[in-house]
Amino acid sequence: MEPIQVDALVIRQKNYGEADRILTLFSKQLGIVSAMAKGARKFKSHQAGATQLFCYGRFNLVPGKNMYTLRGAVCEESFFSVSASIENLALAQYLCDLAYLTTGPENPDEGVLSLLLNTLYLLSKGEKDSALLKAVYELKLCQQAGFAPRTDCCMRCGAMENLNAFSPAMGGTLCSACGAADAIKLAAPTVKALQYIAEAPLSASFGFTLKQDFLCELSKTCEKFILFNVDNYPNSLDYYKKINNF
Repeated sequence: MEPIQVDALVIRQKNYGEADRILTLFSKQLGIVSAMAKGARKFKSHQAGATQLFCYGRFNLVPGKNMYTLRGAVCEESFFSVSASIENLALAQYLCDLAYLTTGPENPDEGVLSLLLNTLYLLSKGEKDSALLKAVYELKLCQQAGFAPRTDCCMRCGAMENLNAFSPAMGGTLCSACGAADAIKLAAPTVKALQYIAEAPLSASFGFTLKQDFLCELSKTCEKFILFNVDNYPNSLDYYKKINNF
């Protein structure tokens, strides 16, 4: 059977046997798939570099009964530098796990893949606050997955002014006259940040700064919203919080 060539990011890897490696690939063409990389852990393996976590490249895959088999790979860009920081490594794994949870297996979604690649690129550069990257990613991922929040009006009465809270269950912002049991109180700069992220294209969505107090509010809000909307809890989030003493 002829191999299928895909452009993909390694979002998970697991050692198998004495020298093999099982990869979870987020590919542009096939979506998220599993692939057996035979001999990838051998010292002289030509596939060793391309099968590392957070490597983006071109993979030749042969379909099998339970998973694909890797028949060659070339790494075009690696975000493995995030591993230099245990905090960034934990965050990168959380980002990948969220992509898996919101996209699911064998469901191609170039928008989600592009968002993940852009976020990993910025994380590897270290020029943006990691908490900001996390919050923007969570909210934009919700948009890509089809459950974007409303941030331009009150979800209860429709008012467009005095928005000072956010309800994950109601799916967006609330005004000062309305309330909800799960509402998170927000300052005006945090609400503006939510609105900016929701309205900005991907290329510009990370292009803002926020004071630490407001960034904490933003992070809490985006995290609670995406967790409310995914079916399974990403355990990598607990590790990320433990590393960062949250």
